[in-house]
Amino acid sequence: MFSLLENDKKIISVNISMSMNCIECVSDIKKNLYKGRNLGAYVKTKDWVKAFSKSDSGKGLSYSLVLKDPLFRSNKNFYFDHEFDLFFMPSSLQIPKLSIKEDAVSNVTISQANTIKEYLSDLIALNYSELSGWEIQTKKVNAYIGKTDLDNRLEKLTNIIKNLEQNDLKPIILDLRYHQGYVLKNS
Repeated sequence: MFSLLENDKKIISVNISMSMNCIECVSDIKKNLYKGRNLGAYVKTKDWVKAFSKSDSGKGLSYSLVLKDPLFRSNKNFYFDHEFDLFFMPSSLQIPKLSIKEDAVSNVTISQANTIKEYLSDLIALNYSELSGWEIQTKKVNAYIGKTDLDNRLEKLTNIIKNLEQNDLKPIILDLRYHQGYVLKNS
């Protein structure tokens, strides 16, 4: 929430709810509010705004905005939301990058990407291919985990990453797509 503004005997307040700190978003809203623009019409043009409401108590105007929650980064300032819809946000957030073709997005791939993100706190990038499945990049590992049996493969991967960190080993390339084991290669 940012400060109140007196405007011809009316007090204007704006409450912004966001999961990540987007200073540029708040600044953009403030700038356009101070210019006297119709905030409702303005935020409709911003695809990073999830919801907007306005209430007028007679003594003051109150605006409430909810910003979209970016789960993955696509390209500079473009992000994926919970439905894997792309949207622009005027901030460069340090969240994992996701590369996936539009026609590969499904409930299954959305669920799998979220599962991978939950397992790996140091996830840097995630790439999906219809042919080979998921490729994961962390600080210590580039791993190929395929499309099936993800929970078991992610469990193996987290154990391997812990081992690498405990032994302070160099980053590796790992292929977990095999049923009988995995292939490990120094990068």
